[in-house]
Amino acid sequence: MPSSEITLEREFKHVTDYTKYYFQGLLLGDGLPSTELQPADDLLLLAGNTFINLWKFTGDEGYLFNAVYLLEFGLAKSKHSFLARLLLIRIYRLLGGSLSTFIEVCLLMLPRCSVFCFGALQGHANKASST
Repeated sequence: MPSSEITLEREFKHVTDYTKYYFQGLLLGDGLPSTELQPADDLLLLAGNTFINLWKFTGDEGYLFNAVYLLEFGLAKSKHSFLARLLLIRIYRLLGGSLSTFIEVCLLMLPRCSVFCFGALQGHANKASST
């Protein structure tokens, strides 16, 4: 078996484990105030980064969308997780390679990412008008 297949297989296992343990870990922070971070936030970040690794290996944007869905869910549970927000911004920028993909992501996540989307759309409009 080539090493790339072994690495890809390992990343699949990691993202599955991180996601499973993240959801299990959410039970630990069930009664925390909304100002507190969830104890399982590190697993959320590991899963998000692993989805990015899978995208790099395969080129399949579906992995980036999975990361967006998971991170958006995580931010609903842990509203003040700046590391999750930074990772999410990175993924939105990766998906923003094409304007149509970026608009699609914004429409899916409109309540959460409207500031990022409309700011980025303004940036695309400014760049297009200056050329």
